[in-house]
Amino acid sequence: MYHHDRVGRRIKLFVFLNDVDCEMGHPTKVAAGTQNILYYKTEVYPVTRFRDEYIQSNYDIIRGCGKRGGGFLFDTHTIHKGTVEGDRERTVVMAEYHHVAKCAYTKAYNMGLPCPGGDIYRTDAVLF
Repeated sequence: MYHHDRVGRRIKLFVFLNDVDCEMGHPTKVAAGTQNILYYKTEVYPVTRFRDEYIQSNYDIIRGCGKRGGGFLFDTHTIHKGTVEGDRERTVVMAEYHHVAKCAYTKAYNMGLPCPGGDIYRTDAVLF
């Protein structure tokens, strides 16, 4: 189902470790231009989900696919969805970037949204 990630502005990077076929390689689909939509509520799960028929009939869909070593970058505020259909492999390195202050804010307001945990690292501090 098409959705946005309920976290406001955040950048997600995908780097392909193998060729990702645009039809059968499980490409991420992104609804072009939806990064400009203003959402009034993002903390409630149901209002962040959209019917496929509505998105596909109102927006151009961009597929995240390409050759090994390629990839794409997008704002997770943009409406997007993963593709489960397909019989070809998709192996990617994925990285997410957002302002470090966002974690303190979401925690203070008990929003229950993802922030750096034990397996995610901050880039505003020396790691080693």
